[in-house]
Amino acid sequence: MINLQTQLKSLACVYCRSSLTIVGKTLRCTHCHYQFPIINGLPMMLDLNDFGSVQTTKLGAEALFTKPLLYKAKINLLLRLNKTDDISVDNILLGKAVLDIGCGPFTYGYDTKLPASITGIDLSPQFVQSMSAADPSNFYIVASAAKIPYADKSFDVSLLRYILHHIPGSTEGILKEVARVTRGPILIFDHVLSESSLQRKIQARYWALFDGGHHYYSMKEWDRLLSPYKVTTFRRTGRMFGNICQIIMQPTKTK
Repeated sequence: MINLQTQLKSLACVYCRSSLTIVGKTLRCTHCHYQFPIINGLPMMLDLNDFGSVQTTKLGAEALFTKPLLYKAKINLLLRLNKTDDISVDNILLGKAVLDIGCGPFTYGYDTKLPASITGIDLSPQFVQSMSAADPSNFYIVASAAKIPYADKSFDVSLLRYILHHIPGSTEGILKEVARVTRGPILIFDHVLSESSLQRKIQARYWALFDGGHHYYSMKEWDRLLSPYKVTTFRRTGRMFGNICQIIMQPTKTK
């Protein structure tokens, strides 16, 4: 398993972004002195609001976020039902320091042997525990995409695979935070609303029953969200009304 001590060079306090030090079973900020607990070997790099949400019982489709095996079964079923023509990301990930945001309890969609290193963050302690056990050569922590506990430009590449619509609050803020910690490409795989009103109704019903997300965007809304960044690839795919968008963008602002 990755030694926590080796991560201290780039880990940062979510309140003030200062460096951290290990004190007993906590990570302590060297500036504001806030202490982040290490529970069952997992650093809990959350502010008080996010820590409270982790303790809250999940309902509906999001209850699967506490059940790694059921979540994995759901994802595998969806991959069979909704075939997609995926962008190849191998060359982008090869030899890079990768941040996997919303890493889940297992990796799919890319070869974990390609990056030089993978850091995975997820709000689910159960998912992080599963990934830490399955992939001890990389590093996984409990953290929020809204307040990523790393210094600026810590990673070569960041991945957001089907996680953006699950994050409540400002999507613009999430993208800005991901851009802050990323030197190179940001890869986004997510949902897009159909242009057909009937298909939208079917999508809305399905997502309410089986997905439990907070945001599902139209093409116009995606254009607005991505406008501050340099988008190099935007692919729409998916058997279910072309409901998947696959995006490669650079974190630099457009001129």
